[in-house]
Amino acid sequence: MKRYVLLLSLSLGSLVQMHAQSLEECRSEWNESSANVSDNIRYTSLNPSRISFNSYKNKGVAKLDYTIGRGSYRPVDEGRQSNHLKFYMGGIKNLGKVDVSGFISYRNLQEKDKKWNSTLFLNPDNPFVLCDSVASDATTESFEMGMTASYAWNESWKGGISIGLTLGSLSDQTDPRPKTNTTVLPIYAGAEHRLNSQWALGATAGISFYNSDIAYTLVNPLNSHRYFLMKGMGDYYRISSNDVSGYQRAYKGLNYTGALQLVWEPEHKKHGNFTEVRYTHVSEEATDGGSSYKFYGGDYTSDEWMLQNRFLLSPHRQTRHHLVLTASYHSGKGIWRDQKMMTDTEHGNLVYYETLSKYKIQDDRRMTAGLEYRFERLKDDKQDFFVDALAAFTSSAYNHQLSTGKAKQTSTLLTTQLSAGKFLNIKSAGLDLSVHGGYRIPLSRTYGNGNTRTADEDISAVYTRPQFEYAASGHALIGALAQVAIPLPKKITLGIYISTDFMFYTDKNEYDDIFDGTNRSLSTAGVYLQF
Repeated sequence: MKRYVLLLSLSLGSLVQMHAQSLEECRSEWNESSANVSDNIRYTSLNPSRISFNSYKNKGVAKLDYTIGRGSYRPVDEGRQSNHLKFYMGGIKNLGKVDVSGFISYRNLQEKDKKWNSTLFLNPDNPFVLCDSVASDATTESFEMGMTASYAWNESWKGGISIGLTLGSLSDQTDPRPKTNTTVLPIYAGAEHRLNSQWALGATAGISFYNSDIAYTLVNPLNSHRYFLMKGMGDYYRISSNDVSGYQRAYKGLNYTGALQLVWEPEHKKHGNFTEVRYTHVSEEATDGGSSYKFYGGDYTSDEWMLQNRFLLSPHRQTRHHLVLTASYHSGKGIWRDQKMMTDTEHGNLVYYETLSKYKIQDDRRMTAGLEYRFERLKDDKQDFFVDALAAFTSSAYNHQLSTGKAKQTSTLLTTQLSAGKFLNIKSAGLDLSVHGGYRIPLSRTYGNGNTRTADEDISAVYTRPQFEYAASGHALIGALAQVAIPLPKKITLGIYISTDFMFYTDKNEYDDIFDGTNRSLSTAGVYLQF
């Protein structure tokens, strides 16, 4: 029986939100096996040829789990309660010179009292969000599939391609009723050339297409509702349902990515080093009105550079040391158009919008740095015990253009986390136990409000301040996981697992007291088959 039978995300991403995936988080990638996270120094590479270097090449898994989320310590645009059903099936297969991996997944997320964001899979830095302020019970469904294939031409050259597809929908049944349909299509291609017995050089290019349509409808047109066309930091353009009973928006996005990899891996593999540099350009634009008229809802572009370096030391057969360094720099800008509604009386009173001016309304900057150390003790070439420690530093700045000058929000955060796990044999079954915890500390922060409207239209108390307080606040996280793996005939393993995470606010209500004494819990139970 393999001791890498279950690959679970420990929800550490909720604690460290702005860094590259940690090695412990990578264990959630079921289709490529958690054992390969430790063995394959290229595992976190963007290059599809990485799967040619997996140690475990023939595995499959199917799993079903359910997560319950409760508590008020949450982003302002997420629901107070959540129930999340997830199904996943994936695997890896070696076909001689060809290695393939693939997966399909389905998610159904039910949220109570969700408001302030009707977008789905939009870049989180994009300020041009379409939303309403009515709390409702929302349903988000997504279907995702992906495939990676790598071909070894010879000992020196390997190349691969990776294709994914995500289809998502979001809806609720309370006026005004948004219906959001989104498609994301990423494609990556890459190759690696071994220069000599120790060094290899790789390159990757990728493109991702993003399309999303939002349509608001009203069942009861007698009640008036407001549509908020956000411009960043609480600044918005308002449209009333008295003027437009329903509202439509279309997002289109195109992302370009390029990466270079350098690998140092001696033949004995007692140590090695992997370095990757990535560049990503993001472009998203919002156009409103559907076929009736054309209103520009904002254009967002960003550029990001990211570095990751992973050093592996395995001086003895039964121990491994991993040291991972990550760093990134992100810059983005949002372009807004001041527009005026016009009526073409010569063509049937056709309504259109004329652009009066076009200018940069918001820019954002973010720098991150992270350092992770992981120790693994092996027994019979299988993981027996691990300790994982990570520290991440994030500095962010947002500038918003106002008629009276500029509003600015800044934050500098330090996040730490620690995980430890142990494997136990209980007769023929295996028991995995792990615990984790962490802390996020705001080192500095500055709040700015982009509101330019009258007091009765100011949303800073219900949106801007709570949003900033959550994003820049201090909090602590503790959690645990337990899983049992039971061997079945025909080399099949049945697994049952439970996990819980508890995050609580530890700050001093500097900008808003909405989170005083609040917390958030996530509890998961699931079952899986590995074959």
